[in-house]
Amino acid sequence: MSDLHDSAFASPLSPDPCARVRVGDCTTRYLRRGVGRPVVVLRATDCDGELWPPLLDAIAAHHRLILPEAPCADAAFASWFRGFADGIGLPPATMIAADAYCVPALELALLEPERLDRLVLVPRGRAEESGVAGSLSTAARQQALPILVVRRGHPASDALATVERFIAEDPS
Repeated sequence: MSDLHDSAFASPLSPDPCARVRVGDCTTRYLRRGVGRPVVVLRATDCDGELWPPLLDAIAAHHRLILPEAPCADAAFASWFRGFADGIGLPPATMIAADAYCVPALELALLEPERLDRLVLVPRGRAEESGVAGSLSTAARQQALPILVVRRGHPASDALATVERFIAEDPS
């Protein structure tokens, strides 16, 4: 599954493995792999770290991985995601957001909690704990939204196991 990794969006020489959906005035390219409950991964294509290749492969092996070429994480993020999700017919999904996408993903969880069934945040930085789980409750959502924060600086195998357990849990 080498097309899931960093070169997937960047290589002008390989055939384009991406699907496309029109969101407003722009077209968003995205990779789709696997079957099952959807997991949307938002990260920069140049996002470093040894966690990503094995995590993307593990997600695609057990879930429907959706890896969009997301625009900058700015004020229009929620609007873009709404259009993207509606454009591909995405039901409530697990979202994994890295780096600059962490805060916009959290804002999306507060503004439109019905679009997500789980949220994994992978911010830059280090912490003593490799994964901290919690939940977010809003007035618009009957049940709390499970959230996992995975910090870098721990062995990728530990983080991978933590994320795999978290996204495998039944969302109901």
